[in-house]
Amino acid sequence: GANFHVTFHTLPVIWGSAAALDYSDFDVVVHLGLGVYDNRDTILLECGAWNERRGTDAVGRQLAGQSLEAGAPQRINTPKMLANTTAVVASAIGHTLAGGHSLRLAEARPENTYLCNETHHRALKALDSGPRAAYFVHLPYAAEDDADHRRLAASVAELLRRLVEVSMADS
Repeated sequence: GANFHVTFHTLPVIWGSAAALDYSDFDVVVHLGLGVYDNRDTILLECGAWNERRGTDAVGRQLAGQSLEAGAPQRINTPKMLANTTAVVASAIGHTLAGGHSLRLAEARPENTYLCNETHHRALKALDSGPRAAYFVHLPYAAEDDADHRRLAASVAELLRRLVEVSMADS
């Protein structure tokens, strides 16, 4: 029943590519990225960001242990965002998403210092002057028998609806 407008931006896998995004016109920001490699049936909802970037991007630029924001805490999260993500996950506990996937919270962690984390960190920092909520969802590869990605798409659609509804309910 929710009525909302969706805008898509595809970001290259290059350090700093999220810097071009302007969050001021959005109520809710949800970034999607590939990042669940150990199974094909779990979607991760990031619960914060780590103040570091490390790894090699798609053009070969390598960063090692560089802070995203000098002098800032190692972990970024806001109580409101934690409450929102917890509410979404709580509503999904014991419930399989429409396409058969389960949902799990992923705490900010030093192993997650790649471009997804950099993008999410920037979105969380924008909450002070922009959107009501910002999320990062790490998707698994589609199951081998889901070649057309319909089940993965159904799970992601349900999760997006839940994220937007819980975020807009706070207004």
